[in-house]
Amino acid sequence: MDEDKIEDIRSDSEDKVMIGNCLNVMVTVNLGDISPDQVDVQAFHGLIDSTGMIIGGVSDRLGDIRKISDNRYEFSGCLNCTLSGMQGFSIRILPKNELLNNPYVPGLIKWAV
Repeated sequence: MDEDKIEDIRSDSEDKVMIGNCLNVMVTVNLGDISPDQVDVQAFHGLIDSTGMIIGGVSDRLGDIRKISDNRYEFSGCLNCTLSGMQGFSIRILPKNELLNNPYVPGLIKWAV
């Protein structure tokens, strides 16, 4: 997973999203030699505390995949807004393999910074 790189994160929100609406999130990732079916790109989102940390977060898979160039892909999806208050999201890339019992292996998870 050292080859993958999150290049860009975008959403269609200008500032506020109403409860019941969808926030579309698009992420450009350079996967290097990894195939897009070997990763699970997710948005981790929820309420944020006074320090900007996500608390009680949930993850949604960004399952719409579009090839941009040889190693670059756009992953996108919709985050349903179900709560009010200050919220935020981050992006993470997890390994995906049917032989892997647990994708939350330290060192194999890439977070957006």
